[in-house]
Amino acid sequence: MKRLALLHKICVAQPHRQQGIAKAAIALLRSRLEKEGCDSIQLWVDEDRSAARALYASCDFKQVDRCLDYYGPGRIGLKMVLRLE
Repeated sequence: MKRLALLHKICVAQPHRQQGIAKAAIALLRSRLEKEGCDSIQLWVDEDRSAARALYASCDFKQVDRCLDYYGPGRIGLKMVLRLE
C-alpha cells in the first residue's frame, strides 16, 4: 500500500533565512517519514517563488505537474514530489 505525505507549508522567519533551517527541517521530516514507511512527499509551490523552488529542488523534490490559476488568477502552482526509499 502506497503512503503519501503532504507538505502543506514550511516557513522560516526572515532574519533566520539562508541558514539551512528549512533544509534541515525537510531532512528531518524525510528521515522520519521513511522510517514510518511513507513512499513519497508531495507539495505545491507558487511558480513565482524561486527561492522556495530552489530549496525543494536541492532536497531532491521533482516537478511533476503544473496547474494554471492554482493560487488565483494568473498564478501558477507547481506540484513537486520527493520519492522516498
